[in-house]
Amino acid sequence: MAKLADHPLYGNEGLVKELSEWLLSHGHTVLQMFQFGGDEKEHSLKLLEMLDVRRVETVLSLGCGIGGMEAYWKKEDPYLKFDLVNTSTAQLEMCLCEGKRICHDAETYQYRDGIYDLVVMAYVLGHVDAEKTLRNALRNTGFGGYLFIYDVFDGTKHFRETLYYNTPKLKEMERFGVENDLRFLRVIEGGIPLSRLMKSEVPWAEKECTPALFIFEV
Repeated sequence: MAKLADHPLYGNEGLVKELSEWLLSHGHTVLQMFQFGGDEKEHSLKLLEMLDVRRVETVLSLGCGIGGMEAYWKKEDPYLKFDLVNTSTAQLEMCLCEGKRICHDAETYQYRDGIYDLVVMAYVLGHVDAEKTLRNALRNTGFGGYLFIYDVFDGTKHFRETLYYNTPKLKEMERFGVENDLRFLRVIEGGIPLSRLMKSEVPWAEKECTPALFIFEV
């Protein structure tokens, strides 16, 4: 079982702060290994286009990082209202997206005042108990709302151990959707290129995992 505190990066708040500041200073705000063509803005807006945002107002981002993707979404649609959840206070303090910042874990955070139109999880499942976090995300999603999951899956042993990221399996995601009677609005499995940063740092990763996007309607 993956535990965020055991990760050599996220177990050290000072290191998280240092790395996040370096990424920001070098123009990297969307901390996602695989990204659609173009720059980070184009990638983020392509993901947003895949959602029917006409019925979305309240958004929960579980494990938001520094909120780069969410910031592009907010700028594109100012009516979106974000709650941004992260266990790292350092990343929350430098979060780029306007919204309520909440220091909490993705596995257990519950919205006390109701439920969200959209729950987002991007590159977080490998740091947590994936099954528990998915169930919790579903509890936070209102009927007719959306569950947006963008991550990497089916990583090799080398990938998981080298990058300290315990990738879930695609079959588990598919089963999660079926068992919870979710509507599969969009599924993309593979065919998404490595980001420019990752091409220079870990080019081998492209062949050792599968990037995928799942958009469910609850």
